[in-house]
Amino acid sequence: DYVQKISSKILKRLIAATIFLTVLVSLYFISFNDGSTLMKLASFDRTLNLLKSASFFNIFFGSGIGNSTNLLGGVSAHNIIEALLVETGIIGFFLFIILHLQIRRLSRYKADYIIFPFLLVGMSLFVSAAPYYYAILAIIVVLEQKKRMKLKELISNNA
Repeated sequence: DYVQKISSKILKRLIAATIFLTVLVSLYFISFNDGSTLMKLASFDRTLNLLKSASFFNIFFGSGIGNSTNLLGGVSAHNIIEALLVETGIIGFFLFIILHLQIRRLSRYKADYIIFPFLLVGMSLFVSAAPYYYAILAIIVVLEQKKRMKLKELISNNA
C-alpha cells in the first residue's frame, strides 16, 4: 500500500510536469503571425463578444447544439470550451466538467492519461475525435469497475 501511494504521488508529479512542459513548449513555439493561431484568437474573440451580448437565458442554457457556427459568423468554434459555452451555456459547461470528474473518480484517476493530454492538445479536434475519446474513457471505466468487483468478490470470499 505504501509503494502504491508513492507510485501515485510520482505519477501525479509526472503528469503535472508533462502538462507544464507541454504548455511551456507550446507557448514558446506559438507564432502569433501563424494563420491557424490568428483564426483561433479571432474565434475566441467572437465567442467573448457573443457571450457579452447574449441573453441571460443563452448564457445559462446556451443557444442549442450545433448553433455555434451560425452564431460565430459561419466559423465553427475552435475548441470544446467555446462550443460548450455557446451551445450549452454555463450549465452545459459545468455538466461537462462534472462528467469528467465522475469519469476520473470511477476510473480511479486512470482516465487522466487520456483526459489531460486530449484536452490540452486536442481541443481543436474535439468534434471529430469525441466518439473515440469517450469510447476509450468508457473502456477504462468498465475495466476499472470489473477490477473493483473482482477485488470485492475476492475479499468477501476470504472473509
